[in-house]
This record gives sequence, structure tokens and C-alpha cells, in this order.
Amino acid sequence: MKKNRKPFKTTKKLQSGAHGFNLDILFNYLTMRADYEDVDFKLDIEFFESGFNSSIRNFFGVQVNNIGFPIWDDQEPEKGFLNNFISWIFITKVA
Repeated sequence: MKKNRKPFKTTKKLQSGAHGFNLDILFNYLTMRADYEDVDFKLDIEFFESGFNSSIRNFFGVQVNNIGFPIWDDQEPEKGFLNNFISWIFITKVA
């Protein structure tokens, strides 16, 4: 490790569910995407947790892996929309 490099730390600890998954990023992304597209979004995170627990891995075009992390979006409003969101999440959580 370089001597002048800051140690990695987060401002908020991720809350994993009992099964080791976390759908907060998916939920926040879909909320932001709906706002960007000017679409009503009235679902809560429990809707996604219930689907995830039932082995659903695609929510409104967003494919998630087995820990609930979004890996691609077939319905992004612009190319790179999901990647930009994920980058923003990690930049704002690491300070």
C-alpha cells in the first residue's frame, strides 16, 4: 500500500439482510430512474426483498446478482446510466 494513500472507510455501514443480501442500491437506483423518467414509483423495499427471496433476479429490467447488486439494466434511459449511478454511490460512500 502506498504510504500517502488514505485508508478505506465508509460513512455508512451496509445493512445486509439475514441471507447476506442488500437491495438498497437496487431500490435507490430504481427510485432515481423513475424520478429521471418522470414516472410514479410507489413500491417499497419490502416488495423487492419479497421478490428476491422468491428467486426473482430481474426487477423492471435491472438484473441483480445473488447478493442483490445490480449488474445491468435493459431499460436504462441513457447508455451508462446504471454505471454512473453505481460510481456515484461508491464515490459518496467513501470519504
